[in-house]
Amino acid sequence: MKNPEVVQRARQAAQQGDGFAALDLLRQTIAAPPSLGEQWAAIAQLCAELYDDDAALSAAARLWRAPMCAPCRFSGTASTPSLRSMCCVS
Repeated sequence: MKNPEVVQRARQAAQQGDGFAALDLLRQTIAAPPSLGEQWAAIAQLCAELYDDDAALSAAARLWRAPMCAPCRFSGTASTPSLRSMCCVS
């Protein structure tokens, strides 16, 4: 299952009042081998909304550890430095 599908299913579960099912889906995704892209931001945000700080931090770490060539809104442009380049050590 791809990350956007997981986030959508987890958000639906949370909206239906089943936070545990939502967190279970998100934690399974976090435990899987990392994929690239900014979907980790959506997973981190939803985990934080569900008050699971550990899972939110794990998902955020996946986002920040993605290679610089990964498509991400935090990658910066030629005129704007990347947030990752300003705060992360390679």
